Amino acid sequence: YYEVGDDGNVTITRYAGEGGDVTIPDQIDGNPVTAIANHAFWNNQDSTSVTIPDSVISIGGSAFARCKNLTSVVIGDGVTSIGYRAFAETINLTDVTVGNGVVRIEARAFYRSGITSMVLPDTVVYIGTSAFEECKTLASINIPTGLETLANRTFYKCESLQSIVIPESVYEMSGEVFAYSGLTSIHIPTTLEYFDYLSFPTTLQSITVGEEHPYYIDIDGVLFNLEGTTLLRYPAGRVGIYAAPEGVTTIGDRAFYDAVGLSTVTFSDSVETIGMGAFAYCSALTWVDFNNVVNVGLSAFTNCSNLASVAMGTSTIYFDGAAFANTKLSSVWYRGTEADRE
Repeated sequence: YYEVGDDGNVTITRYAGEGGDVTIPDQIDGNPVTAIANHAFWNNQDSTSVTIPDSVISIGGSAFARCKNLTSVVIGDGVTSIGYRAFAETINLTDVTVGNGVVRIEARAFYRSGITSMVLPDTVVYIGTSAFEECKTLASINIPTGLETLANRTFYKCESLQSIVIPESVYEMSGEVFAYSGLTSIHIPTTLEYFDYLSFPTTLQSITVGEEHPYYIDIDGVLFNLEGTTLLRYPAGRVGIYAAPEGVTTIGDRAFYDAVGLSTVTFSDSVETIGMGAFAYCSALTWVDFNNVVNVGLSAFTNCSNLASVAMGTSTIYFDGAAFANTKLSSVWYRGTEADRE
């Protein structure tokens, strides 16, 4: 089924063919096929492959969504826009060739698809929220060099994605970009200025920063501010002991959030402030020595389910609300004397 617009261009509105290997024609009755409408192939269980010609400019919302037997797609070079949920829940779609003209990939375009790898052209300047969310077999994908923002949940729960290169065009990562993915390392390019603490997955082992970054540095794979005084993000996938280096004065908000393998943390003499939720959900922590720490932020150790005791130094320590909520804290040790508290 199709419609011919006033301009003579054809839009495919609904597919009712026999399925199998489907090739969409580049023209019908001498008129160019330029669009695939919303839901045109939605829930079609008969098609196994689709070839989209260069004449097509746009693929509509949910156009191929829930085509559960679709295994391969070739998108022509004329396509500039892949619509909202266009290939969502195509669980057996493993092979996608993306044409060289694509500019926009809308939200959830490949949500829960079966893709294992994808090469995106550098013409892409927009990738929407959750575009590849829960593509659990996605192991390889490039981020186009023209992209400026990685949207919330772009690669959320992409469990097979272990490495990725963020190009020097990206300046922002929003929300849970890589949360619950399989990334073990991430490199922060010099252009990347803004990110959410939830952007990083719990599998992360190392964070590196581009040389001459205006705001960040890395020290032994841990992210710090440029001066090295604030620890911003610890790779949550690491296991064992961590000692904050001398010169660090602040453990940032949620810096160690969900680092479930962190068994011991040591604060250098310079550390004075522990930020909000800094060690929340660090379930392997059993003991903390605050040394010279003065301020412990809101929910700093909340849900550290095995934290049973802490030691305070001679500095005045301020504990904000719920600092130890949902822990096993049963003893607090003070390493000074009564006179030290006066």
